[in-house]
Amino acid sequence: LGDEKLILKEEEERKERERLEKAKQEEERKERERIEKEKQEKERLEREKQEQLKKEALKKQEQERQEQQQKEEALKRQEQERLQKEEELKRQEQERLEREKQEQLQKEEELRKKEQEKQQQRNIQELEEQKKPEIINEALVKGDKILEGSDQRNMELSKPNVSMDNT
Repeated sequence: LGDEKLILKEEEERKERERLEKAKQEEERKERERIEKEKQEKERLEREKQEQLKKEALKKQEQERQEQQQKEEALKRQEQERLQKEEELKRQEQERLEREKQEQLQKEEELRKKEQEKQQQRNIQELEEQKKPEIINEALVKGDKILEGSDQRNMELSKPNVSMDNT
């Protein structure tokens, strides 16, 4: 009977040890699972954080790229406007020079015409100066002829009328 009690007691102790061992293993397993879950959660949070940082970096890069593009476009517009203004100024300068050239040509033409008119006047005057003696001579000759003619008429008038048939 004592052996049976001893055997039963040992059996109970063995069962208690097994139960305690199982409980301990279960506790360790739960602890490992908890640690694994925490580890996975930390990894997930770290991945999300890295993804978020990556997204923000990409967003920032895109924003910087757009800002750079806008700056370049603004510079291009400014350069284009500067070139257009330069072209406009060149065109205006060309027009001004062309107007001045035309005005100068007109002035030269007017001066040439005036000079031509003066030359014509001088030529006419020279011709008149040259012709004056001729005209005077012609007038004198005509005057003489007129006088001669009037003398002849006077003579004819002073002659008695002599008829041819003396009857």
